[in-house]
Amino acid sequence: MDKRFTFAFALAFATVQSFGAVYYVATDGDDNAAGSKDKPFASLNKANAVVHAGDTVWIRGGIWFCCRIIFWNGTNHAAKDA
Repeated sequence: MDKRFTFAFALAFATVQSFGAVYYVATDGDDNAAGSKDKPFASLNKANAVVHAGDTVWIRGGIWFCCRIIFWNGTNHAAKDA
């Protein structure tokens, strides 16, 4: 029973991940990079500017200093200085 559940969960997770792009953001990234795991973006604002519905953004570990307000609704890709 456990093996079937694990397989079903893994299959469902892989299916969900296959429909959208995956982007990465890291404290040592570069906003001119591709946003891949090896070449992540540097800011959440850059990720917010390129994502579409169904995409995934992974935020890598580190100490983040955020001085801007980030709006994450589906139509507003804007950031506002705090």
